[in-house]
Amino acid sequence: MQSLSWLLGAFFLPLFPMSLLFSRVWQGLGSTRMRVLLILLWPLPGVFVLDAMDPLIPSWLAIWALATSMLYGLRAVAIKEASVWVGYMAISAWSLGWLIFAVSDNPVSPIAYVLSFSASFALLTMIIGEIEHGYGAAYAGIVTGLAQDQKALSALFVIFILSAIATPFFPTFFVLLGNIAQVSGVRLFAAVIAALVWLVWSWSAMRLIQGLLVGTSGKRVPPLLTKRKIAVYGVLASLLVVSALIDLGGLR
Repeated sequence: MQSLSWLLGAFFLPLFPMSLLFSRVWQGLGSTRMRVLLILLWPLPGVFVLDAMDPLIPSWLAIWALATSMLYGLRAVAIKEASVWVGYMAISAWSLGWLIFAVSDNPVSPIAYVLSFSASFALLTMIIGEIEHGYGAAYAGIVTGLAQDQKALSALFVIFILSAIATPFFPTFFVLLGNIAQVSGVRLFAAVIAALVWLVWSWSAMRLIQGLLVGTSGKRVPPLLTKRKIAVYGVLASLLVVSALIDLGGLR
């Protein structure tokens, strides 16, 4: 029964090679709404299954999770298509969630952890959908210079991508930092690898931002976001920050 639970968890808090299923489904979806729903709902069964188990996960599972996270973090560095980048980053972030179950009495809530990341990825996916609608793609190198013609959209893109890579003042930062800090007390090596993965995320995000936002605009497109949409996205961004300050670290 325990092995079955781990196997189920490996599909929904994806571990390689089971992560290929999520990646295939994600890349096969053409609808932004469906992608948002998928990224919000996919990890929940894995969290519920693992959270219901009493024993801690063994060391080999924690190592497997770290290896998966690093693999997809590094794969994201080379990706130029924004929607594919989100899918790889989601796998990398969710797989680090296994570390919550590697330490007894970890104060970080697994549901808070996955929802913090999933919400950030969902909002980023919505912004990417706006880019794809206006430009036909969100591919760095093909779509460039967004900061020139799409100032509001570019600002929101940067805000949500910073939330996705767990920078300060976003809930992802506190849940990830809390998780790494808790793990470091008993598994220092795992905490160091997780911190390195975090650095890789920043590297890949900066490459994607530079590829899409910087440079000369190749295609002139009128502003894609109405004032109403800007206000809605602004409120959602504010809610991310407020939620982080209300519940620092996603503590249980």
